[in-house]
Amino acid sequence: MAARPSESAASTGGQRLIRAHVLGAFHLSVGGRPVERADWQRLSAERLAKLLLITEGHAVPREQAVETLWPDVDPASGYNNSRKALHFARRALGAPGVVMSDGDKIRLDPALLDVDLDRLRAAFDLLGHTTRPPSPAEPIGHEQADGDRASEAERDAVATVLELGARTLLPDDVYEDWLVGPREHLLTRWQVVAMEAARGAIDAGRKSEAHALLDQILDHDPTDEAAHRLVIELYASEGRHHSARRQFELCRRALAADLDAEPSAETGRGVPSRRGRRHYDRRRFRTPRSPGRPTARARACRAATRPARGGADRPL
Repeated sequence: MAARPSESAASTGGQRLIRAHVLGAFHLSVGGRPVERADWQRLSAERLAKLLLITEGHAVPREQAVETLWPDVDPASGYNNSRKALHFARRALGAPGVVMSDGDKIRLDPALLDVDLDRLRAAFDLLGHTTRPPSPAEPIGHEQADGDRASEAERDAVATVLELGARTLLPDDVYEDWLVGPREHLLTRWQVVAMEAARGAIDAGRKSEAHALLDQILDHDPTDEAAHRLVIELYASEGRHHSARRQFELCRRALAADLDAEPSAETGRGVPSRRGRRHYDRRRFRTPRSPGRPTARARACRAATRPARGGADRPL
């Protein structure tokens, strides 16, 4: 078993710095020294640390921690489990003051933390305030009145979203039911913010940035028709009509294969024409019906309207 990190090894400028990666493979280090699986000594200590790391503010009421991590035990046993987990978590991190219990709350000191999820949430917040939903009447490539250059902070936020946004939250913990909700919430927020950021990048003239964001969205979900539609419009605005038509075909195939559906008319309207004809025509994708034999009703109607021999109408 690896030795616990000492206070001197973990301190930086008089403060202990904990770096944690919870997006993708879990990794945690104290003062530059990795905390290994054996350092936790108890699985409950590692689970408690993960719960605190992914929670905004890094503080959880003790009762909530018990209900989340030990939902099937009685309150007294859950409280004892939380005390043991807290004890071993403190030992694994190697110093007092990092994991604290303040009355009915368990928390990590945010001033000592560097967590990738915190950086991604900060990027979401920044881009959520600096982007806006597109206006239906606004042509693609329109530059906003306040300038076509994003601030350095916005560029950094987009880079953070591209780096971290598509990563799964603690993917190795596949049997932890309490992670299902946070994972879905994070994924939904990433999809919304990434689409808004792509639209903002297009408006600011940063089309390569928009392409990177949209490619990432479609890599995750090839059936995202809104993302396909934005890529088609982006290609069309660049004069890359063949690429736009190819993107439409990719969209059509993905929807047909996974959802047994076809692109909407709105998506088709964005596809550039070819040889004077609209590229997308809903009728072109309908399966033609076999002519077959006429039905009995059709034969009766035909016989009733056929003139009688000799020129006189046949009585009905």
